[in-house]
Amino acid sequence: MSGFKEDVVFPEGISYGSEFSRGYSTQITTLDSGVEERVQRWGAAGRARYNARYGIKSVDDLFAVQRIHMICQGATFGFRYKDWMDYSTGQTGIESAVTPTDVPIGTGDGSTTVFQLQKRYTIGNTTIIRNLQKPIEGTVRVALNGIELVSDFTVNYASGEITSLIAPNAGVVVTAGCEFHTPVRFGEEVDGGLPIRIEDFDSGTIPDIPLVEDLDTRHANEAYNYGGAAPNHGDMNGADVSINALQGRLHCFAPTDGGLSINLPDETYLAPGGCHFFLRNDGSQTLTIRDAAGSAVATMAPSRSATVVLGYSDAIGTKSWYAQVS
Repeated sequence: MSGFKEDVVFPEGISYGSEFSRGYSTQITTLDSGVEERVQRWGAAGRARYNARYGIKSVDDLFAVQRIHMICQGATFGFRYKDWMDYSTGQTGIESAVTPTDVPIGTGDGSTTVFQLQKRYTIGNTTIIRNLQKPIEGTVRVALNGIELVSDFTVNYASGEITSLIAPNAGVVVTAGCEFHTPVRFGEEVDGGLPIRIEDFDSGTIPDIPLVEDLDTRHANEAYNYGGAAPNHGDMNGADVSINALQGRLHCFAPTDGGLSINLPDETYLAPGGCHFFLRNDGSQTLTIRDAAGSAVATMAPSRSATVVLGYSDAIGTKSWYAQVS
């Protein structure tokens, strides 16, 4: 399975001279009338690609890239990369000063303590939100209603989540700023080999070094991707059941008590699309399917099945569960 090596950082001296692009996967269908239908398959922030070949300046640089290619086993494991065009929440042109009020990342409700670091890109009334998974240690700053927190929070540098030690009161605006890495992997073109030629004692050549942004560094394992164990939860023992992406897609239930729920996993780090789950109610009571926040997604009567997918619920890419009961 794919994974990520948090301790591997691509040399900043090489990334500084690299080539950059950001693209989208758009399916375009042209109707007989000439009107186009366009479907965006990736998130609103798209996907970055780099060619690090242009940052190579010495034989030492060649060896550094070769070592990373070996340590990360080609495209198998991702690593951290500094995109000099976009590495700070406070970046405007060449300026990149971070402040604790750069980006609003949530509003207190008296109970929520975990908030995701983000960056926002705005023109006019249109804003694109990008979740930041790989903040750089020592750069994260947080504020509540504009007042910076000196402590009372922790940072998960592998996911970009901020945890407040005390839940912000209802209505309190949580903001943050940081510098960040872009998670990347080697492109498939060099997965099978990275050709390097040493031409002299102090010079060498290398072809393109494609790097691709890793859109989700929390990957499900093979058990999920290939169907998992298809667990049968039986009569649920009179209690709600929480399912997760590592158990497989097919889940069977036989509730004998009313008022029970199936709790879906947190959708934040799961890819949109699906089907993510097939749920089957073989019991005598109706089940409620709920998201991680406890909101009802659908109800499933006895002898019914539900197909559960994950979709975007608004233009800025907020994800929500949807269930089709049949």
